[in-house]
Amino acid sequence: MPYTHKKVGGKYCVYKKDSGKKVGCTKGTKEALRRYLAALHIAEDELEVGLGSFKTFFKQRKASEEDAQDRCKRKADQVYGKKTSAYKSGAIVRCRKGKIWKKK
Repeated sequence: MPYTHKKVGGKYCVYKKDSGKKVGCTKGTKEALRRYLAALHIAEDELEVGLGSFKTFFKQRKASEEDAQDRCKRKADQVYGKKTSAYKSGAIVRCRKGKIWKKK
């Protein structure tokens, strides 16, 4: 996405060319403006390229979180039995926070 910039007071403000929406401002130096624009273009390129890997990353993350939660539930079932209780629920919460039954 192309950007444009204007000097406002002692700093440069960057705007989107198509919508005119303000993206952000930098210090008053041309070097700071150049770095800011470079960072915007890099982030934009990564967004286009990384969309597929973004979805797989969150699928993997969700799967690992579910595994950790299932592990805590299984451990609580072993210790407190299958019947629900406040002790069992509290143990599951503490396990998920990492305070008891940590993986070694």
